[in-house]
Amino acid sequence: MQKISISFFINGINYSVEVSPYLSALELLKSLGYTGPKEGCGEGDCGACTVLVGSLVNNKVEYKTITSCIYPAVRLNGKHIVTSEGLQTNKELHPVQVSVLENHATQCGYCTPGIVMSLFGYFYNSDKYNDEGITEALEGNLCRCTGYVSIRNSARYSAKIFSKKDFPVPGYFDRINLLLKNNKKESYGNKNYYVPSSLSELYKVKKYDAIINGGTDLMIAIKHKGFRPEAILDISEIDELNFIKYQNDSLEIGSTVTLSQIKNSETIKKHFPVLASTIKQMASLQIRNVATLAGNIANASPIADSTSLLLTANTKLKLLNFLMNTERIIPLSEFFISYKKTAFNEGEIIKSIIIPVQNDVRFSFEKTSKRKAVDISTVNSALAVKVENNTITYINLSLGGIAPTPYLCKTVKNFTGKELSEETVYEIAETIKYQIHPISDIRGSGNYRKELVKNHIIKHFYKLYPQIFIK
Repeated sequence: MQKISISFFINGINYSVEVSPYLSALELLKSLGYTGPKEGCGEGDCGACTVLVGSLVNNKVEYKTITSCIYPAVRLNGKHIVTSEGLQTNKELHPVQVSVLENHATQCGYCTPGIVMSLFGYFYNSDKYNDEGITEALEGNLCRCTGYVSIRNSARYSAKIFSKKDFPVPGYFDRINLLLKNNKKESYGNKNYYVPSSLSELYKVKKYDAIINGGTDLMIAIKHKGFRPEAILDISEIDELNFIKYQNDSLEIGSTVTLSQIKNSETIKKHFPVLASTIKQMASLQIRNVATLAGNIANASPIADSTSLLLTANTKLKLLNFLMNTERIIPLSEFFISYKKTAFNEGEIIKSIIIPVQNDVRFSFEKTSKRKAVDISTVNSALAVKVENNTITYINLSLGGIAPTPYLCKTVKNFTGKELSEETVYEIAETIKYQIHPISDIRGSGNYRKELVKNHIIKHFYKLYPQIFIK
């Protein structure tokens, strides 16, 4: 397997190395002597490997926390990586590190570097500090011995002693940021791992075994499933596919837009806010900073959180065939063929996701999982409903976790024309409950899932129309 030459910075120091397509960023950091980031779960769930990655976005260097254990080392090309070792100034601990120490927020210390980097990233990027932001920043970090109260207290202490303006940053940041701004973005890689920077470069690709975007599943498959593709095509740095726009009563989201970008987008919050709130329940901040909505769809998981919501919204996909330079648009409801099988033709990628904006339709999303964050749903569901003169004039319901593919309930449309009442809601819930036949697995039995679906439907209506339940 031919290695790829990459050049990048770690804590202000320039490196040029050759890496295997199968190497993770964490493994590369360890090989270069950086022992701060640790490997815990190896799947991006525990946050011990968290580092900060700076990259040029719209002529501005942005720093985001990532889990380095599932981040391909190849992708570090042209970027600046900051680890816990790089926060010291004049051999003195950074104030965030001091706060963790003085508030007794570390014990064995294994997870501490990842927690420090998550907090540093939060304070560096946030204009205002609050408990909600602190919780979000730390939701992807697990600690088995210290206790989260101490960790949260250290973050609160830090939030009191400095603001966005006076938050201390290592001196090398300005120098490296200037160098990154002056670097011309170019395609890189080789026949084994290729990263095009434009659509014109993508059209030159003739051979691939795997296409990745966010790529958050790639390293897991390589490490734990023996996945060894000969030719990986990484589309994550194609700027023409990174956009969110509203026109002709529809939202269009480019395929390389990350989940964090969508969650924080004012355009999304204005025209389809339920998508932003749904994404907030997916994965962790570190993973949302890398993962994409297009990737969540293309992965074709029957339990993907986003697809339930998007199905109820009558979403369409714009598919680009880079081998033939053609495009086509298909409904999302026709994209999932069977378990993990989609309607992709050879050479096709998702170019964008098109969501019709229905201002007179109300939406609700629910998921049941063992944890509030960084967990896979046992069942998820989404409801779209329109009520006029106390009559249901439009209804759409989608379920995840109860079939081999994301499940759009066609029979729910039979309730169009029914009076909106508590009795109707329970009738809908009971009807759908007995129409589905979910499997039993480690996350729950089939009967448990049926009850969850019933309860989800009732909860959707309670959120959207609480008045019908008040006697």
